[in-house]
Amino acid sequence: MQQDLDVPGGYRRTLSLPALAKAALVAGAIDKALAYAKEGLGPGAGDGQSTFDCNMVLGKVALRSGDVAQAAQYLVASGKSSGSPALNSFGPNMSLAKEFLEKGQSDAVLEFFALCKTFWTAHARTLDCWAQTVREGAVADFGANLAY
Repeated sequence: MQQDLDVPGGYRRTLSLPALAKAALVAGAIDKALAYAKEGLGPGAGDGQSTFDCNMVLGKVALRSGDVAQAAQYLVASGKSSGSPALNSFGPNMSLAKEFLEKGQSDAVLEFFALCKTFWTAHARTLDCWAQTVREGAVADFGANLAY
């Protein structure tokens, strides 16, 4: 994946940034994760999937560093994605939402669910069920939506 970065501003680079940001986060390379995610949201940024993924990475870093307010902004920004074939069919990754709920933070998650309805239209009912679970004070079972 690193080789795709050799062409500054190139299309392959733009497409690689979200995956690199996520991989760097998993590897614990926080500085690289932040750099890739920020570039992935910059001028000439990728598609709706890139918007979603890069904001998720930034949100996870912010939440883990204790900046809950900033993390909430990134969670909500990810929900403002225009969608993508994967987001529209399989749905959004809910790992950051779960982290919020485990910390007792539900407001941003509920807003995120509402925003996700604009691209995950076939599963609006699922989002509504998750929202009801959260309003009842529990963490929803996100199933496979934690894996992608």
